Amino acid sequence: MTTCDICHRDFLGDMVQPLISSDEKPLKACGVCALERRNDFCGLPPGTPFKGEIAKETYEKTYDYLEDIKMKRIAKRKERR
Repeated sequence: MTTCDICHRDFLGDMVQPLISSDEKPLKACGVCALERRNDFCGLPPGTPFKGEIAKETYEKTYDYLEDIKMKRIAKRKERR
């Protein structure tokens, strides 16, 4: 597991990639945080998708992973009731 330096969540190793910008030290960022940071840095509207194949794939893996965790938490809550 690797931790995203922005949202501080743990992810599988290939879901966190180095994010390099000119004004900060390199960060390890998950696909979702990298997209938000890139859009903010470049002045793009929120939700503007990545154009590169690897970046898109990393974003989709990360998003699916977070959705899976969310659904597991919901199922656990329903079991407790």
